[in-house]
Amino acid sequence: MAGNAQPELVIGVDFGMSQTGVAYCTAPWTNPSTFQSWTTIASELFNKAPSRLAYDHGTANIKSWGFFADVADKTVDIKEYFKLHLDPEYGEWKLLSHQDARRYYLDYMRCVHDHIARYFQTRYAQWATMRVEWNFSVPTTWKHAGMVRDLLEILKLAGFGRDGPYHSSVVTLTEAEAAAVCVAKQMLKRDDVILVCDAGGGTTDVNIMKVKSEMGETLRLEQLLQVEGREVGSALIDIKVQQHLASRLALVPEILHPPETAERMMLGRFERFKCSFGSPGMTAPKLFLPVVGLPAGLDYPQAGIRDSHMEIDQDTIQHLFDEQVDGLLELIEEQLHALKRNRPGEQVSYLIMSGGLSASEYIQRRVKTHFESGAGAEIPNIRGLRMLLAENLQLAVVQGLVSYRAQEISKGRPPIEQRCAPVSYGVVVNQKYSQQRHFGQRVVRDKRDGQRWAVDQIEWLIRKGDKVTDNGLEKMFKAKLSPAQYRKPWQAQFVVSTRPIDALPQSMAEKDHVRTLCTVTVDLQLVDRHVRNKHWWNFGERYELAHFRLRLIPGSFDLKFRLLSGGRLVNSEDDQVKVDWSGGGSHRQSTTSNDDLDQWHTMS
Repeated sequence: MAGNAQPELVIGVDFGMSQTGVAYCTAPWTNPSTFQSWTTIASELFNKAPSRLAYDHGTANIKSWGFFADVADKTVDIKEYFKLHLDPEYGEWKLLSHQDARRYYLDYMRCVHDHIARYFQTRYAQWATMRVEWNFSVPTTWKHAGMVRDLLEILKLAGFGRDGPYHSSVVTLTEAEAAAVCVAKQMLKRDDVILVCDAGGGTTDVNIMKVKSEMGETLRLEQLLQVEGREVGSALIDIKVQQHLASRLALVPEILHPPETAERMMLGRFERFKCSFGSPGMTAPKLFLPVVGLPAGLDYPQAGIRDSHMEIDQDTIQHLFDEQVDGLLELIEEQLHALKRNRPGEQVSYLIMSGGLSASEYIQRRVKTHFESGAGAEIPNIRGLRMLLAENLQLAVVQGLVSYRAQEISKGRPPIEQRCAPVSYGVVVNQKYSQQRHFGQRVVRDKRDGQRWAVDQIEWLIRKGDKVTDNGLEKMFKAKLSPAQYRKPWQAQFVVSTRPIDALPQSMAEKDHVRTLCTVTVDLQLVDRHVRNKHWWNFGERYELAHFRLRLIPGSFDLKFRLLSGGRLVNSEDDQVKVDWSGGGSHRQSTTSNDDLDQWHTMS
């Protein structure tokens, strides 16, 4: 967005595994409005649209999306449940490639953008010239800044932030943070500690916050632990049921395409059965699904099919539910134990559930029983804990996403001013050789001063769980520059690790536990530099020593850099600091030699 002018319209987009939600807000920046016009029929209002695409079989062109993508239409190829595959490291249920997931994401988000933009174009006369900010959330499991920035580029290709000169698009919060901002408005009082469990379609995120504001004041939250997530969600139940049906359909010779048939069988009746599973009025012991394509009256005992209907008992469905709720409970308990270790004096007052999976009464009952009267109730820091539900379970993320920006704009301060770093950030350095510390490491000798340096060492600047603010932290660097290097930029390799802080790798040799986050290039023409060995009596080679500071500003999932020298800010954005994220995710090791040691910053 041009200049520092605040947006006039904030639009939040929550792309989910099975559904996508949109909310928006304008001045006076009070409660966000939920976008509901997902079809072209004015009387049809829905809070979310299916995250689904339909491609034409013959041309592979998009035929429809959202509510109009008909799973029962045999002329189209349906694509859905591709969100988790946007993470290149996602390994479970590898149903499609990372590149295919990126293509589906681009196509789907382009459809969403065009539909939403068309809506506002017909209602806001100054749409093309007003200041519009699109805000997006990402799962907590996506911890790599390079990946998030890559997705932001895809969003721009889809059209977000490109409808006018003052339009922009940003990835603002993790889904857990957004949900926490939303539910923290539910009549909570100062010093309440809340554990927010956002259980959606593909991921479940857990965030522990402490309310620092009084009721009626501007919301202030303190994050007590880094946010954690896991691949647990309602859509994963659907995927496993579909796989279960397909495996049984494969025993029927007349069924030529079991996966497609299983997908069509799950429409309607199964969805109602799943949503009502565990509720008091749900008494049916079995579910009978008509087998699409079979004429009436056929029996296939080997596949559990009677009168062309496949029989599924409650135990099968319950097992699939239990797999998800067990993972959910395990994640919550891990966070509670981590809270006990790190903040032993804090007591969790409320466990607040949000997300589509939380709508299940079976899930609610199991979680409530476990933590209020079951085994989980013995955890010391939840005595007297109560379980609550978000006011609108499925909209907590998108409502919180917009509420966060609305408060930041209207009150001048965000709800979350300090975060716990989700990962550890470090920089690859050369360290003065110590036999005890660097035994077995690669060592080079600096011909200018004769000192020995251990190369490819890692200095950890921010450790997982450290409290960080929007101001970030500063780190002093020194770079030795030979005459041939005076006009060349300085580069540094920043790395990231998810390892526990007591097991962080000390060098790039431990490549299985560290990865390159980005390469930062700094123009040293404007920083303080001092000539060394400039007198005739100096025997060493002449060189310049550059002094400067880099300010690291970690967000929910990314890292920004600012260059300072001589007490002044050299760059306001990225004019003197260039960040290359293309190496993100790799385990690249530097190739520092005796000849180019001056290209690498040195730490004593």
